[in-house]
Amino acid sequence: MLHYIKNNGNKPLSLEQAISVMRPILQATSLLHKNNITHLDIKHENIILTKEDDNSLRPVLIDFGYPSTMTIKVSNFNFDSSGLH
Repeated sequence: MLHYIKNNGNKPLSLEQAISVMRPILQATSLLHKNNITHLDIKHENIILTKEDDNSLRPVLIDFGYPSTMTIKVSNFNFDSSGLH
């Protein structure tokens, strides 16, 4: 995302552009979390913006070098992607 902004005269994204970029990122993050995966390094450097044929921006979340499975501790039990312990 930073590369895109720098290549466009350091102009910030409009509110509409920001919403159209962040909505899919948040949806992707939600999908990851539903599958007990966390990205651990979401930042503007790890979001690439590509232009679609209709000139809309398509965000791509990259750099999954540090993904992790989530563990939820409930009382004296641990629940993670492999079940209850």
